[in-house]
Amino acid sequence: MTQWLAERAKARELDQSARQRAEERQYETKRALAEAVRTCYGRLNTASLDYQSELNHFWHALRAGRVTDDVRSRLDDARREHRARYSEAQMRVPDDVLTVVDGAHREIGTVRRRAGTLSGKRRQTISVTHLPADSGRR
Repeated sequence: MTQWLAERAKARELDQSARQRAEERQYETKRALAEAVRTCYGRLNTASLDYQSELNHFWHALRAGRVTDDVRSRLDDARREHRARYSEAQMRVPDDVLTVVDGAHREIGTVRRRAGTLSGKRRQTISVTHLPADSGRR
């Protein structure tokens, strides 16, 4: 009887340990996911701000008639980085947040397309971001 009680107590102790480890793994998984989403938000925000800044710089250069290849290159680099972070956000962030991000992404794209049209320099290859505003894309 004593041996049976000892075995039963040991089995309960092992079950409790297993439950605790499972809870710890679940907590770590949730924490890691939350951290990944938080990092994604930060990267997207930084890329968006950089892209807006480069668009602003491009706009001022355009108005002053001093658009150079370097200015265009910096804008293109910022656009590529923003698109990469936006793509990452599409896979990680909740739909309600993505709806807001999508609206901002479209507005930035509209500004970029208009600035490109005003600069008079069009790319040889056509990408989605270079479609005219009245193309029905929304």
